[in-house]
Amino acid sequence: VYALFDVLVWCSRGAAGRDAGSDVASPIMRSNPMHWTTQDEESTEVATRAGDPGAAGADSDPVLGDAIEQLCCLLDEARRRRLEGGDTASLATADVAGRPSVRTVTIAKVDAVGPVFFVDARSGKGRQLSDNPRAALCFFWPGLHYQVNIEGTVTPMEASRADRLWARRGRDQQLAAWVRDMGPDTAGVPGDDGRRLRIGHDFAWQRVARPESWHCLVLQPEMIRFWPVVWRNPRPIKEYRRGEDGTWSKNASSPL
Repeated sequence: VYALFDVLVWCSRGAAGRDAGSDVASPIMRSNPMHWTTQDEESTEVATRAGDPGAAGADSDPVLGDAIEQLCCLLDEARRRRLEGGDTASLATADVAGRPSVRTVTIAKVDAVGPVFFVDARSGKGRQLSDNPRAALCFFWPGLHYQVNIEGTVTPMEASRADRLWARRGRDQQLAAWVRDMGPDTAGVPGDDGRRLRIGHDFAWQRVARPESWHCLVLQPEMIRFWPVVWRNPRPIKEYRRGEDGTWSKNASSPL
C-alpha cells in the first residue's frame, strides 16, 4: 500500500513537471557531474558550506575535484546501465584491537567532501567507527570493469543535512530501520514482517523520521584509487593521495 502511494505521489509530481515543460528525472537515481545521489536532488547543497565537515573539499583542490568527478561519472554510468548494486560499496572497518570487518552499504550521496552513507550507531560497524573512525570503501562494477578504493576518516554529517538525505530513502528502508531500532532481539526474527506492518500503520501517511540511533557519515578521503579491471588490455591505475600539507597529488602506475 505504501509503495503504491509513493508511486502515485511521484507520478503526480512527474505530471506537474511535464505540464510545466520540465524534464522529471527518475526517483531512483539522479546525478550531476559533481554531486551524485541515489534519490531526487531537488535541494542539493554544496558540501563545503560553512558548518559542514571537511570544508576544504573538492571545490578548493582541483586534484581532489578531478577524483570526485570521476567517481560520480562511474556511479552515473552504473545507473545509466542499470547495473545491480551500482550504488553500493564494501565498507571496511576495524575495532580498537585492529580486528577487521567488512560489509556492503548503500551510498546515499557523493559530494565535494566524499561518499556519504547511513549507519546504525548500535550496529557492529557503528560501534567500530565510533571507536576507530578510520575506514575504507571499495566500489566494484563488473559491468564497467572498474573498481575504486577509498581510504580515509569518517565524520558525522550535521543533523539537518542528514534528515534531508534520510527523507530521500525508500519508505521500505526507512521502516526497516525502525524495526531494527526496536533492538537487536527483534530484527530479522519470525514476526519481523508483522512489526514492520505495525510501524507502517503507526506512521500511516506521515513522513518516516530518522531514528536517533541512525547517523549519516561522510568518508573524507585521504587516498582514492581508480583500478581498471581489464586483463587483456591493462590500463594504468590512477591514485590520488593527500599529502601531509593537505594538498592532493595524482600518480599513475602499471596494474601488472
